[in-house]
Amino acid sequence: MFDLSKLGNILAPYGLGSISVDANRCLNNRFKPIQCNICVSQCPTWAISFNWEDQDHLVSVDPELCANCGYCLHACPVGAFQHPQREQGIIALARRMAPTRTRTVELVCRRHPQPGYSNAPVDAVLPLESCLASLSLAQLVDLTRRREADIWLDDSFCQQCALGIGQAQQREDGQIEYVSGLHPRIKSLVEQANALLEAFGAAARIRLHSEAKRSILTAEPEEKPLISLVEAEEVSRRDFFSSLGSVFARTTATVIADEISQLQSEEENSVEVRMAQRIPPERLWLQSALGKMGPPQVEFIVQAELPFADVEVNENCTACGNCARFCPTGALRFATGQEEDENGQPTGHLLFALGFIAADCINCGICVQACSDKALTLKPKVPAAEIQKRRTRLLIQGELVPCE
Repeated sequence: MFDLSKLGNILAPYGLGSISVDANRCLNNRFKPIQCNICVSQCPTWAISFNWEDQDHLVSVDPELCANCGYCLHACPVGAFQHPQREQGIIALARRMAPTRTRTVELVCRRHPQPGYSNAPVDAVLPLESCLASLSLAQLVDLTRRREADIWLDDSFCQQCALGIGQAQQREDGQIEYVSGLHPRIKSLVEQANALLEAFGAAARIRLHSEAKRSILTAEPEEKPLISLVEAEEVSRRDFFSSLGSVFARTTATVIADEISQLQSEEENSVEVRMAQRIPPERLWLQSALGKMGPPQVEFIVQAELPFADVEVNENCTACGNCARFCPTGALRFATGQEEDENGQPTGHLLFALGFIAADCINCGICVQACSDKALTLKPKVPAAEIQKRRTRLLIQGELVPCE
């Protein structure tokens, strides 16, 4: 018997770690007028702040206030936040969930007072090492798509937890309201995940205690078998060395990423660094999960809070290319070239084309604000086939006319 998770803990320099942020990836660093404040407004402990006068340290995390709930890691549309232990936790969760495809499993927060008891009709309970809000859309979809039985999230304790209900704030009328609570965010993520699972014909769904009918839940919690994330399991020699290699690979990747980040900070926030186009890791993961599911059961997916959008361009477009230049993921592609005659000779006319990859769009809205001609519109009705398979759709093309 050998515990691979303990091996990972020994070899990888993770420890508890703390959440860090790469300011170069922040949307505000790329296009200041966007004024994105998702991380600040939704952090339950107000540990994230902006320093608008310092581009190199535009956004920061206060380690004294940070509760390591993990929500910002996937709430940020461009993946500006990182945690050294996140990948390890995801691998452990996926490994422990794999043998339970036909069993109904419940996930509970590490703060839950009775993790071995549940009111839901589940076969087993798996306590997480972090908050339920640390589960991302990509993770929820990927974990559930492989299953024949539902996954339950016990969010009953979220309505009592300080992170779940948020910070108390007094309104102008003197009433107290709670802001930045994670419980509404958890419910929203579940709605989004279920919308995608249903659209692509998955058998299982994600269930919440707070959304379940009273007839489904028992009056008193019943004891359930516990599944441990660090439970020892027997492995073969090949699996042992394979896992050993992956630990070293993740450690090396972390060191390289740190060195790159340091070099980037030494470049004084150069335009090349700020304007680099990257597809966030969470989006790549979601693309991979959707690509492994069956064909879409619907033509369009309409869910207002999904991190996707469709782009429509009208005749006001002047082919300036700003929308593609400021797009953080490269979902918009602008190209120019010489028109050629039937003999392949240039005619002297310049042509342009604007393409769009829906699977890469994170619905940040920068393209709309960057367009001075008001030619772009974002629509929440997204073709399902285009977010499952990356493909470029032509939005507009024509002759490139010199500016007067």
